[in-house]
Amino acid sequence: TAGIARNLGPIALGASVSALRQEIFQYRANGVSFSAGAWAPILDDRLEFGVSIEHMGELDALDQSSTELPYRLRLSNKSHLLSLTINQNRAIDVRSYIDVTQQLKDPDASTVLHTGMEVDFNEQGGFRVGKEWKESEQSFSAGLFVALDRVSLDYAFSPFNSGFGTAHSIGLRVPLTP
Repeated sequence: TAGIARNLGPIALGASVSALRQEIFQYRANGVSFSAGAWAPILDDRLEFGVSIEHMGELDALDQSSTELPYRLRLSNKSHLLSLTINQNRAIDVRSYIDVTQQLKDPDASTVLHTGMEVDFNEQGGFRVGKEWKESEQSFSAGLFVALDRVSLDYAFSPFNSGFGTAHSIGLRVPLTP
């Protein structure tokens, strides 16, 4: 995945493109996905809202048929709940997240609610927990993040209830501009 983001005044705009590969036994499918969104603060950055269109694209056929990408609309909210300043070098921030997603290719699909909390220590690291609320199943995720100078590292752990095991996700972010 490669992405770009720009601030236009108080509004942040971003887009990403992902190369996809799916493998099951000897079958393989490749594809591409595109996502774009906007994010804006309200009330002195304590309350922020976003909107995005995610996973526009398609995969090649895997043997006989291709997998539909979860082409969806996402509405997001981030609230800065608490900020504790311990001394001039140490602070703890607590934020909550609420996302609502709706599949666009399948109007009969139910709306999914995502909730989460983040605890940030001095903007240098912290942890996150989240829950996805679906009509048929619910899932939990947790993660850690570390920021060093201009590089940040993210780790997420997401167990699946559907028999696919557990997903581990590692992300590295390096800004291209000074």
